[in-house]
Amino acid sequence: MNTEYRISKIKYPGGTGSRFPALLLLAGLLLVGGCTTLQPPDPTAGHDIPPTSLMTLAPGDELEISFLEAPDLNTIQRIRRDGRISLSILGDIEASEKTVGGLKEMLADLYAPHLQVREITVIVRSQTPVFVSGAVLAPGRIEMQRHMTALEAVMEAGGFDLEFAKLNGVVVIRHSEAGREEFLLDLGGVLEGKGGKPFYLKPNDIVHVPQRKPWL
Repeated sequence: MNTEYRISKIKYPGGTGSRFPALLLLAGLLLVGGCTTLQPPDPTAGHDIPPTSLMTLAPGDELEISFLEAPDLNTIQRIRRDGRISLSILGDIEASEKTVGGLKEMLADLYAPHLQVREITVIVRSQTPVFVSGAVLAPGRIEMQRHMTALEAVMEAGGFDLEFAKLNGVVVIRHSEAGREEFLLDLGGVLEGKGGKPFYLKPNDIVHVPQRKPWL
């Protein structure tokens, strides 16, 4: 059972500082457009499982698009950097920043003049990755699975380096149009069997497991 705790949301106005050097270096590579403005905390962020139809698509996501009455149009597409995919008949269309449900409805409308039965399914086969750094056994890029939690991402990265990992100080960094957010998680309860709500990740999140001081 996942036993992750979201303790608080932290932010660093006026610069990133040097609190987590390796993490902030990776964050700097991912952050485009310089400084961002943080929005007020959302107390529910990270805890709710996003319905599949409401998942927001992003460049790098791989989609399986199927047509009930026109299987020759079936295709697997990866959203390009420009946010578009290429489909038969339609050509290039914008897919990024749309929900799965929104893309499905848009395709049904666009294909309406060409299909008698507008039954179209859109399945997300894989999503933009997340990144894990710090005191884990195999830090790096993790292919994000649907509804992946911070704990699951750490496990995909080989698990905690228990000799050094500070389990009550795990940080999730998230960049969005709203700005930069940081969530402080206490994952120590995982090993103690305590209950709690899992923290769900979004594409391009960075999970950093800091090292504890040697004498702690």
